[in-house]
Amino acid sequence: MGLDLDAGLGVVKLEGPGPWPAATLGRSEEAVTGMRTGTVGIDDDGDLVHVVGKLEAIRRFSAYWEYMLDRAFVISPASPQWGGSAVVNERGEVVGVASLRLGEPPYENLAIPIEKFVAGKDELIGAGRIVSRPPRPWLGLYTVEAHGGLLVSEVSPLGPAARAGVVRGDRIVRVNGVAVQSQAEFYAELWSRRAGDLIDVAVRRDDRVRVIKVPSIDRHTLYRRHEP
Repeated sequence: MGLDLDAGLGVVKLEGPGPWPAATLGRSEEAVTGMRTGTVGIDDDGDLVHVVGKLEAIRRFSAYWEYMLDRAFVISPASPQWGGSAVVNERGEVVGVASLRLGEPPYENLAIPIEKFVAGKDELIGAGRIVSRPPRPWLGLYTVEAHGGLLVSEVSPLGPAARAGVVRGDRIVRVNGVAVQSQAEFYAELWSRRAGDLIDVAVRRDDRVRVIKVPSIDRHTLYRRHEP
């Protein structure tokens, strides 16, 4: 029913009349490194999976698909059923949603703090997205940090960057005239504009720097939602 692609969260509607048992939401802003956690989900057979762990770190997290959280939780050990599982504190209050599995064995989980949902939940449920937030520009680039710079590892066939001429292997050196060397720098400069703006992406290719003008789009236009 709703997607917040900036935070990486979605809302689904349960079938049936209910009433449904509901978890209590906690305050993820109060979470501290080292606190005890539980990651609660279900497996493919519908059985409860509960892993006791702790909050290893609170840090910024950036990823290759034009995604970054200014504040994310790193939970250890990882749950075998991590995607969408609830991360709870010692009182059983939900303080995060497990989103990714990180690293090599023994894995850790990345969790999205519940504060990222609570602030816009009414808009997300009612309108299907956060309408009060200006839409971010999206280019359709997948990047990796390598050799002191930012490389294009893949280009989405649905994105405007592919149509504009950005190709795999390009090294991004500037965005809108500002030098960038990391995903965090790239996203900070890109998201200082709005969806629909023309973005100047300077790339190094074959020992030559060229500026490619990419007409950004609102990524939400690529996704459909079911009406309530």
